[in-house]
Amino acid sequence: MDFEGVPDRHTQYLFGLLTCEAAPGCYQAFWADTDADEARIWRDLTTTLESYPDAPIYHYGHYEARAITALAKRHGTSADPLLERLVNLNAYVFGKVYFPLRSNRLKDIGRWLGVPWPTDGASGLDSLVWRRRWEDNRDDESKQLLFAYNESDCRALRALANELTRLHDTGAEEPSVDFTTKPKRYTTDTGERIHRQFETILRSASAQYEHAKISLCDDEPERPDEKRRVGAPVGHPGHHRIQPRARKVVQVLPLQECPRRGQSPLQASATLAEKTIVDLVFTDSGCRKTVTKYVGARAYCRRCKRSYLPPGISDLLHSDFGHGFQAWAIYQRLALRLPYAAIVQAIYEQFQERVNSSTIVNFVRYFARDYAEAEERCLQQLLCSPFIHADETKISIQGVNQYVWVFTDGSHVLFRLTATRETAVVQELLAGYSGIPITDFYGGYDAVPCRQQKCLVHLIPGPQ
Repeated sequence: MDFEGVPDRHTQYLFGLLTCEAAPGCYQAFWADTDADEARIWRDLTTTLESYPDAPIYHYGHYEARAITALAKRHGTSADPLLERLVNLNAYVFGKVYFPLRSNRLKDIGRWLGVPWPTDGASGLDSLVWRRRWEDNRDDESKQLLFAYNESDCRALRALANELTRLHDTGAEEPSVDFTTKPKRYTTDTGERIHRQFETILRSASAQYEHAKISLCDDEPERPDEKRRVGAPVGHPGHHRIQPRARKVVQVLPLQECPRRGQSPLQASATLAEKTIVDLVFTDSGCRKTVTKYVGARAYCRRCKRSYLPPGISDLLHSDFGHGFQAWAIYQRLALRLPYAAIVQAIYEQFQERVNSSTIVNFVRYFARDYAEAEERCLQQLLCSPFIHADETKISIQGVNQYVWVFTDGSHVLFRLTATRETAVVQELLAGYSGIPITDFYGGYDAVPCRQQKCLVHLIPGPQ
């Protein structure tokens, strides 16, 4: 069923076309001039649909459900029996099926499937023009164009339903159809063996492989020549930083149990470990730099023949700078949008600390890790809100276009970065959401299975 191009009270002049799976090729046209005609059309429409009680009603987008609800309320009937039979093919295309086209508009897909329209480039705006011409001068040609236009929409919808069914049934055997999650391989037996060998290499080459694999610990101590080389990788520009003098010393407790042996107690060692942290303390009048040295005894395990740092020091090894210092640098980058070189210079001029650009990048990485739990709480607060504003914008990162997605309820804000404008991230975040997303008129949001509202600001006409 397709009501595209029909004004909404608008439906006082209702034009609809109906196609049922139970009656292939059967289209019925309705034309209304008055409210009485509309009531008659609504009765004829529901009677026709009741003739095929087991047939699904295909549509594309969310307009049809809203139109049926409005008409049922206007004419004092129940819309539930019809709404339960609606099948939105839009939800089966966006983010799931990629046709060789630049968009997922029904007309583009329909033309690709071989469905013609009465005129080239026909759109919903043309249908409104044809209707107005008929109202003004009873131009029968405009009426026939409108009939043909809507019938083509229905035929395109049916062709799309058939194509999706065919892809589901035979797509795995067709050479022209591929899958993003498991690409097909068209190789010989020798090529298949090479693919399997490469898969084994890739599994072992992942960054988490050393942490995920099973390893056995022996009681032999490490040989001196097996110790990891300290310093920057070969060819990497070195960065020498003078250790600042601490004004405050904090004693930390040693580790009590061996992390490798479970309950095995550790022996206190006379060897001390220390870590100096530069941080910022914020006050109402500004901020000041602090330098704190953390000192604690190493602990030794006789069974592992290893010594371990105190937890209060091992947790600080990833950086020489504290939480406040890192937050200040990240604020300069994200909120003030200063380039890395300017932030490095500002840190030296204001705090007499030498850092490089990669240090600031690492600050962002540390915060992303530490605030993952806060981000999850923010998401849960958003999902509890009765509404969520969602939008996306394109940005360029090192010459490559990316998309930033923004979700907010007015109090909480969540950002996501994707390489494309596909709405898979929206469907993932709003899965099971019972509120109302408020979005612009980008068709990708129609794939989210919940009630929606379009942003009214987008209805304001721009400058002529």
